[in-house]
Amino acid sequence: MYDPSSEHDACGVGMVTTLNGKPERKIVDDAIEVLVNLNHRGAVGAEENTGDGAGILMAMPDEFMRATIDADLPEVGHYAAGIAFLDRDIAASGRQEQAIATIAKEEGLDVLAWRTVPTDPNGLGLQALASMPAFKTLVLADPEGHLAGIELDRRVYHVRKRAEHEVGVYFASLSSRTITYKGMLTTMQLKPFFPDLSDERMKTTVATVHSRFSTNTFPSWPLAQPFRMLAHNGEINTIQGNRNWFTARQGRLKSDLLGDMADLLPILTPGYSDSGTFDEVLELLIDLNATDEQLDSPMLFCSGRQGTASYSPDVPGTDLKPLFDTILDYIPAPSMDLDKPFQMLVSSIDYNEYVGRIA
Repeated sequence: MYDPSSEHDACGVGMVTTLNGKPERKIVDDAIEVLVNLNHRGAVGAEENTGDGAGILMAMPDEFMRATIDADLPEVGHYAAGIAFLDRDIAASGRQEQAIATIAKEEGLDVLAWRTVPTDPNGLGLQALASMPAFKTLVLADPEGHLAGIELDRRVYHVRKRAEHEVGVYFASLSSRTITYKGMLTTMQLKPFFPDLSDERMKTTVATVHSRFSTNTFPSWPLAQPFRMLAHNGEINTIQGNRNWFTARQGRLKSDLLGDMADLLPILTPGYSDSGTFDEVLELLIDLNATDEQLDSPMLFCSGRQGTASYSPDVPGTDLKPLFDTILDYIPAPSMDLDKPFQMLVSSIDYNEYVGRIA
């Protein structure tokens, strides 16, 4: 039963999906409408036009990508794309792009294109403008055409982590299946700031939105949500302990699927928010364990107290419990999470257990 005394202020999250599995423009429009209606859940600074953060994470809008990327793209799932936050100085960003291209080549991937993401900063507050990066979409693919889906994303994960460590470039996302648009914005600024989101060719099957109420970190462009895997509402009360345990164990990480992991460490970004750390760990677990079958199948996933989980018995081979049992700690936190590893959504609620329909 609903009890108003149980209500607490926190970030706003929402999701919209289609039941027919076909990309639709309406999904984007409805998701942004949800986001705008969550304006009361977000926060602003001393300037009312500098938001704590707002964003949208969606399944790859393939039609839009083919219409706007100046390259011949392989079939959907065989290319990866994501928005990089680059230096606003043209010479500096050029050096960043060259360094990332070198890393991609070393990881066996081709850079198909860099696309400047159109933005309209009119109406943004001075704080947001002062720290605003330049935005470019990077598109990568396997030159042999063999890698796709989770296998391509594992290779791309190496590129992104090395870009973070070696070049200092943040990617809002970099994946074959999803793309994230976000920033230090209010809910009502997101769509006008990124004209891409108004393009009728921007169609998707599922979208998650987030309006940030910054609590344990100051607002910044990278800390806006959704992250690459999830949108999180709440606080993780044990976050420092969880980070310490994870950091102590990461030296023992080994994976035949991910290969040499030395260049990936540290997995956790210093100074990140609790939600950002959660996202980094979830992403690693997906890359360490998941298969395309697990990530693409509809299922019911329930996770309760430590060591419990269940899934739909009607979908054999999609049990995610082994995936999350690898190195997870119990995290007590009043929260709601909308996790979208790839083509699925997981809604989780409450302190100790969460239940969600993945569609």
